Amino acid sequence: MLPPVVKNLLIINILFFIAKYVLGNAMNVDLDDMLGLHYFGAEKFKPYQIVSYMFMHGDITHILFNMLALWMFGYVLENVWGPKRFLTYYILCGLGAAAVHYIIVYFQVQPVLEAIEQYKASPGLIQFKQFIDNQQVFQVASYDIQNHFNTFSVSYNGIIHNSDSLAQTAQHFTLQAQNISDSISMLHAPADSLRAQVANLNQMAQIATQQSDSLQQAAVTFNTDFINQYREDYLNAPVIIGASGAVFGILLAFGMMFPNTLVYVYFAIPMKAKWFVILYGGLELVLGVSNRSGDNVAHFAHLGGMLVGFIILMIWKRNNRKKMFENRE
Repeated sequence: MLPPVVKNLLIINILFFIAKYVLGNAMNVDLDDMLGLHYFGAEKFKPYQIVSYMFMHGDITHILFNMLALWMFGYVLENVWGPKRFLTYYILCGLGAAAVHYIIVYFQVQPVLEAIEQYKASPGLIQFKQFIDNQQVFQVASYDIQNHFNTFSVSYNGIIHNSDSLAQTAQHFTLQAQNISDSISMLHAPADSLRAQVANLNQMAQIATQQSDSLQQAAVTFNTDFINQYREDYLNAPVIIGASGAVFGILLAFGMMFPNTLVYVYFAIPMKAKWFVILYGGLELVLGVSNRSGDNVAHFAHLGGMLVGFIILMIWKRNNRKKMFENRE
């Protein structure tokens, strides 16, 4: 009922879950961020996360259902396959789940990265406003993005306000100078004092214009720094945790090997394993495609675990057939 690999996987997952809350509360260490799997192009991505993410879980419900499924279906498979094959299958399903998930993420982040590169190729205030107004790409997807944007927004709005005020002042000086120039042209006698005022106003307008232009250039530079920070935060935001991908692979294997075994859904509703797997896989596909707002479950990672599990089982089945025919010969 508790073979070695399943037993050790249960222990490791529980220990990581306890460590997450102990270190988080005592030392403010975010193990989800450290050991969860970040996007491969992100600054926070580390190679060890490819494996460590499988031992991290979000909350008690997350780990409870994963570990329950690991025990319910895993111990049967390990007893049939043996520890080595079972562990290989479990790890490969977990790796495949991550790969499929981030293939989907790749296509999701491409419009954002393209918009960022487009702005950086031709930076400017108008281009930045177009970037901000583009709801498809400007997505506040994490605390870091929200925090950095709020800090940036205060400073940026201050720069633009000062620049606009200086531009209005320059326009006011220029208008006054023009009015005085018009008055001079109507006078019969030279008006040196008025000409001096015009020169002074034009000079003040030029200074205000130069200051306004300098602030606008500073705003463009500030925007570029923000865009670079936004890109970093945006790529760091996607992170997956949990053994669900590997567990879904185990679920698929159980359904394929023992299709007519009854599984009690919610411990009450009897259902044959093959129908349970098909129903669960179909539900994950619908939820993944619908991409509902607020849904933070990596449905395509679950499907990825099942897909890789299916491929592995087909390869093993083909190799077993080859061995069988070789033995007959």
